[in-house]
Amino acid sequence: MTELTVYIFLSALTLGFLVWLFMSEYRSYRVRVIRHHLFEARDNLFAAAVRGDLSFDDRAYGMVRSVINGLILKADAVSIPYTLFLFLMCSRKDRVARSNEFEARLEKAIQKLSVPGKAAIGKALQEINICLVSHVMHISVVFCLPTQLMKLLVHANALRDHANYNELADAEIERVGTKIHSPLVMLEREAYAIGEYTDLDCRLQAA
Repeated sequence: MTELTVYIFLSALTLGFLVWLFMSEYRSYRVRVIRHHLFEARDNLFAAAVRGDLSFDDRAYGMVRSVINGLILKADAVSIPYTLFLFLMCSRKDRVARSNEFEARLEKAIQKLSVPGKAAIGKALQEINICLVSHVMHISVVFCLPTQLMKLLVHANALRDHANYNELADAEIERVGTKIHSPLVMLEREAYAIGEYTDLDCRLQAA
């Protein structure tokens, strides 16, 4: 009886430690990872504007920058439960209308850019989507293990074909992203609103 009690206690302690490690330390690490990549995406967009591919005053540049800023601020909240919460906050009709309106505004702004400008914005949006999909998959209790297995498979394919692992991994993430386009747009729209509000607040404080 005593041995069984000790076994149960140690098992519960080990399980509790693993849960804490995943929910706290691992998730904190993944938040730092997504923020690092988002800062990198913002720096690349800034560099494109410095090169003259697009202007800092272009609406598309401002919108995408606001999306990135909003995601950086809310990176610790981005998850499947958070996405589901956003879905439940409004009706499907309202949700679709808002997402379509945001996409239409962004697309209209992109159409006004030069070819290099469109390429810079397209690359930034691609990096944003890869960051979001990768982050959500890594911190999900359901998808974390399949994600790790997928990474091993991609790594094996890269070694077999003498290909670049990062390129193959990004392609696989993009493939997943095309299947969850609507949630991604919703997260980007929410991040855009947060980024715009933060920029406005900073300008008011500086005035």
